[in-house]
Amino acid sequence: MRIRPRLVAIVLLVFLEALLSGVSGLAGNSDTQGKDLVGTWEGTFSMGSGAINVGMILRLEDKKIVGELKTPHGSWSVTEARFLEGKWEILVRTPENTNGLLKGVLSGDKLEGSYEFPPSFGGEFKLTRSKGAK
Repeated sequence: MRIRPRLVAIVLLVFLEALLSGVSGLAGNSDTQGKDLVGTWEGTFSMGSGAINVGMILRLEDKKIVGELKTPHGSWSVTEARFLEGKWEILVRTPENTNGLLKGVLSGDKLEGSYEFPPSFGGEFKLTRSKGAK
């Protein structure tokens, strides 16, 4: 009868090891996705009835994605990009120390979603990876 608890313990350990291996595999996947996000992007931000042209350069620095967002109002710092719940969240800081957020889905060479710079601005964005850049 003592064999059964021992067998259960072994099965449980094997299951936990497999589960933990799967979690670290997901973390590796996020790193791969991060590398896919790094690069030069061009596109538009919707603003009311119109749109403005923007550019974004993202790079990997000390295992963190950072860069700059170029707007008609100047260059703004991208302080971090993180992958959460199936979407990329890109945090931006303006020269006036206002924080903004782009939240979008990366599909091949397209990054699309919504942005907000509370309390005044928000809308949709559409970015495409610049040709020859990655």
